[in-house]
Order: sequence, then structure tokens, then C-alpha cells
Amino acid sequence: MAEVAEESTHVWSSKPRTAMFLAAMRHFSQALIARGRRVQYARLDDDRNAGTLSGELTQAIRAHSPAGLVMTAPGDWRVWKALTGAARDAGVPLEVRPDRHFFTTVRDFTAHVRGLAGRPLRLEYFYRELRRRHGVLMTADGQPEGGEWNHDKANRRSFGRAGPGLLPERLRFEPDATTRCARSPISSTTGCRPSARGRTRCGPASRGSITRSCPPRST
Repeated sequence: MAEVAEESTHVWSSKPRTAMFLAAMRHFSQALIARGRRVQYARLDDDRNAGTLSGELTQAIRAHSPAGLVMTAPGDWRVWKALTGAARDAGVPLEVRPDRHFFTTVRDFTAHVRGLAGRPLRLEYFYRELRRRHGVLMTADGQPEGGEWNHDKANRRSFGRAGPGLLPERLRFEPDATTRCARSPISSTTGCRPSARGRTRCGPASRGSITRSCPPRST
């Protein structure tokens, strides 16, 4: 896993979002280590941090000489090209597996577009195709629940002066030491410690491989 500046500076990210992303990564790595997994973790302020996912992958390949790599298909074409390129340059076979977080794949969408036969491309019709395929909010006779495919027009209307009303209380979680460390780099109460370069190292030492992002401005 790797925290790299490129992934939060290529498209700018808010500080709270980046802090929560960092905290989630660090909690996940700690959970894996607790389960006995070997994890190579590159923190943003590590002296040898390459600053990019492809750079971190290249360094990991050099360090471990793997016989092959397995990657979940990235949701970003830029990341796909960078990581497949790093594997190709290193001469290491790369197996790309579908991302099971989604109902569909890039290949599904490509097939949908090819089947349009000159008709206009509208994502609305691709969504309908997926709902039929997976039975999401569909009746037994293949119609959308409630008789409408969506309520986009109604959702575009503004609220009245009193606001939306009937909102539940916000769900809140007390941040633990790892999360507080991602939010507040220099604090005597969070267990974070400034590095020699003026940045911060937090939490237990980690070991392991490659993943995603965080900008220096928000750690």
C-alpha cells in the first residue's frame, strides 16, 4: 500500500477527505498485519516515497522480484495505464481482475455502445439495462418499481425556505489515534511524531506492497 501525493493532487482533494482516506488506509493495513498478513506500506513522508503509484510499484518489484502481479481493475484509466506500464517495463506478468464493487465492467459498457447502431448515447439507457439484468428495483414483469425509471426532474427542484426537513441526526464517530494523526500532524496527544524533514510519522511500523494517495499539504 502506498500513500502518494500524485493521487490527491492530480485532481484536488479537500483536506477532510484526504485525512479520512489516509486514516482508512492506515486502519486497513493495521487490520491486515493483526491477521498475520505481510504488508509493505509506504507513508507519504517516507524518505524513499516515489510520489506515484507506478513508482512505488516499480520499487516493490525491484525489492521483491515477484513471479507475477495481480491487480483489481482501477476505476481510473490514468492509473490503469501507469500500473500496467510499470509491470510491462519490469517484464513481470500482470493479471487484472474485475472490480467486484461494481455491477458492471468497462467491457459491458463497450458492448452497450457498440450495440447502439448509430442511436444517441445516453447513460440513462445503460442504467436501465443494468437494472433489468440485475433485478434492481424491478417488478416481476420487467417494469420499474413505482412505474418510473427515475425521479430526476423532481430531484432538480429546490427546497423551500425551511429546507428539506425530516433529516436524521448525523452519524458521528469519535476519531481514534490513527485518525487524529491523519488529521493533525503535530500533536503531543495523538501519538504522532515529527520526522527529521518536518513532517509526521504516525502509528505502528508497516511492511508490504502498493495502493493509493494523500497530498503533503494535508497530512
